[in-house]
Amino acid sequence: MANVSIDSAWFISPAHQAGNLEELVVRLRNYSDRSVENVPLKLLVNGRQEAIGDISLPARTGLNDTLIFRPEEAGWKRGELAITDHPIIFDDRFYFSYRVAPRINVLLIRSAAAGNYLETLFGEDEFIELTINSESGIDYGLIPENNLVILSGLSAISSGLAGRLKEFVEQGGDLLVFPPLSGGLPGYNDFLAQVHADTYDSISRQPNQVVRLNLEQDIFRNVFERMPRNPDLPRVQQYLRLNNSSRTSKESLLTMRGNDDLMARYASGKGAVYLSAVPLNERVSNFPRHALFVPLLYRVALLSMQNYPLYYTIGEDQSVQAGSLELSERNNYRIRKDDFEMIPSIRNRDSGSEVFVSDQVREPGNYILSGPHDEELAVFAFNNAKTESDLAYFSDAELEGYGEAGSVISSGGGSLERLVAVENFGIQLWKYCVVLALVFLAAEIILIRIWPATPKI
Repeated sequence: MANVSIDSAWFISPAHQAGNLEELVVRLRNYSDRSVENVPLKLLVNGRQEAIGDISLPARTGLNDTLIFRPEEAGWKRGELAITDHPIIFDDRFYFSYRVAPRINVLLIRSAAAGNYLETLFGEDEFIELTINSESGIDYGLIPENNLVILSGLSAISSGLAGRLKEFVEQGGDLLVFPPLSGGLPGYNDFLAQVHADTYDSISRQPNQVVRLNLEQDIFRNVFERMPRNPDLPRVQQYLRLNNSSRTSKESLLTMRGNDDLMARYASGKGAVYLSAVPLNERVSNFPRHALFVPLLYRVALLSMQNYPLYYTIGEDQSVQAGSLELSERNNYRIRKDDFEMIPSIRNRDSGSEVFVSDQVREPGNYILSGPHDEELAVFAFNNAKTESDLAYFSDAELEGYGEAGSVISSGGGSLERLVAVENFGIQLWKYCVVLALVFLAAEIILIRIWPATPKI
């Protein structure tokens, strides 16, 4: 009996943008002991079919398939994956949800001497909302409203700015730093130590060149159709060395000769910190004018958008994540799906709101979180655990090998109910005794009626 299940799904890129291609990887598994051929796979997004596939699986194996589609509009997406797999169909649908943001909010805090490279890059892009603050007039209240904050050539990082940026990164924001070559570095390093990133060391005045890109990192995923053998990579005339600390979670992005980094990424809290070894100055490096600068900075901005789990598991996940929700004395938030509706309890945290569903969600599907005016705020996908999809069982010999405390009952094609009753109560013969007694009684009556009476003497 065939039994194919949709095991899991994930996107190749964590960044989602309307009009761009999405690559969704679907993991399928064949739990049966025979191969299956041409199992149809279908992807629906917001009720509309977006992609189809055709899967063949050997027995007891798993397979990944990639579905490609293009979301045309921003907003929450309700995804559904479906296969046709008779007769076991309870695990043939898989639900997921994700959000395509309408725009990315970027805050640029720059010195007077910084060039206008970032303004040129982001200023005319409708997808990016760029806000510029001068070093002398920073509006701290704007920091948490943005996805990405860029520091360009600041002469120093004050303790007040450091505190706000640390909180911003811990709560899921991304920070990109282009330092000055001299002056103010102690303030930078104090802040960088707080967010668990490497600190800046001495200036190297030896010209250097990038020799390696970390193509496994999401920054460069799908950026190049084909990597040339001898690419033209950025050059620097001088740069700041980064102290390589074992206590940081560093990912090198652009590596120069001698294993010095031109740019590196550090996971910090729920966000990330990107450090450049050079300022945006063409006298120091050709990086601001290099062809790699635009896709790299644009990918940093794209990846700064907050992502939520694609799906949750019924019975395991008692709460779900949402953006910041405003709480009032009366809870006007609802979670609904078809005829189901519940009022969740909500707790605000630094990284957003936590919405508790406990054990009230019992059916798989996409559930909508609506606000006081019935507006759609988020979509949460729930699926059943995959442990029940494997219907394989142990043989009699395997069961007997697990211990001597019990006995193994094998039906042998007969009635299992009868075998269990015999095992529990023994073979009961009273019914046979009653039947035999009735038979003998009937025989005696017949004999009395038909046997000739003995004459009296």
